[in-house]
Amino acid sequence: MMHRWILFHLFFAVNLYHLVSSKKPIALIYRGPATCKGCSESVAVLLQDKYKIIYAGPKEKVNIDATTLSTAALYVQPGGGDLDVAWPHVRKYAAAIRKYVKKGGRYLGICLGGYLAGTKPGF
Repeated sequence: MMHRWILFHLFFAVNLYHLVSSKKPIALIYRGPATCKGCSESVAVLLQDKYKIIYAGPKEKVNIDATTLSTAALYVQPGGGDLDVAWPHVRKYAAAIRKYVKKGGRYLGICLGGYLAGTKPGF
């Protein structure tokens, strides 16, 4: 009887650990006109093992705002074309992204996304 009790609790503990540890943090990846075709998806492939991927942008179901960013462990701005061409497309997100980073949020800028992390113009 004691063995069953121990096995039951061991089984319960292992399953509970699996449920808790299998929840991945969210990576919010910009997908829109300020990136090159396929760049957002390429970044997602690299991050999908460690993060739950959510695409955000002007034509996505998820918008980039303070509420959405507060759920993300990482915001990713993939590469694209020229800074002067991309900036008008992402300018409206700048205040929310600045606040997110200031509060300790993580920003990953790849190629053009790195330049967008600057200040003139940039986040």
